[in-house]
Amino acid sequence: MKTASKPYRLTEEMQQAIATADGHLSKILEIDNAIERNKTELSAAQTAHAAAVAEQTEIETALARTTDAKRAAVLEKEADAARDAAEQKQRVLERIVRIGKALDVQANEADGEVQTIRAAFSVAQGKFNTAMAQEFFEELQVAIKPLLETLLRGRAIRDTIHSQTLIDFFFEIVVPDPTSSRSPFVKGNIVKLNGNSVKLMEACQADEEASEIFGHLSTILDIKNRLGRHEPRALKLRDRTPKSHSYTISFNNPKPTAEVGTSLASKLPS
Repeated sequence: MKTASKPYRLTEEMQQAIATADGHLSKILEIDNAIERNKTELSAAQTAHAAAVAEQTEIETALARTTDAKRAAVLEKEADAARDAAEQKQRVLERIVRIGKALDVQANEADGEVQTIRAAFSVAQGKFNTAMAQEFFEELQVAIKPLLETLLRGRAIRDTIHSQTLIDFFFEIVVPDPTSSRSPFVKGNIVKLNGNSVKLMEACQADEEASEIFGHLSTILDIKNRLGRHEPRALKLRDRTPKSHSYTISFNNPKPTAEVGTSLASKLPS
């Protein structure tokens, strides 16, 4: 079914189902169009037949009224001609009615066959859908390996430069497995390869190319950390300045007590 140049082609069974359904639907369309034409022809034939009968009746009525033998002979011929015309219109009308009834029967039969054709088409499509999903699944399995390699490189970049965009990406990424809704090919940090689950964080450390990227970009993280740890020189000098202390003598406690900012003389008794 699958070819290298043109994957995802219609199967013979699907082509046959399409042809059968298309042919039947075309047949129904032909019948429907014929029914519409028949209705138009029927209306015209009824009008023509009514006119012919009216003309025949008018002539025959005139013939019934006349007492003139010569006039009667002329009207007799006209009445015969009008009767023939009316009968011919009647035959046309009957033929159109007969055709209309036959078309109605055909339309009902075609409508009844649609259900059978629909069921057969559904079965064929079900098989075709399964085949297409399997073909895609096989192609996706082949694509997962290079995808994993790409994800490992992306994970190396994410872990090195701490890009928020990549952090969000690896948190949200999901590549479903068409055969299993519970175990996707890719979900966040987990990749399923040949039935085994691979953690990107661990695989990244073992992958040569990912490690090379990590090493190449690690200078960025190193400089960022060093900049973060840096303290301004003024703060360092301030921390080194000794604090001044003054002492007071307490008569209740012979041991001197440190008290910042108070002179000894201010504590002596006056």
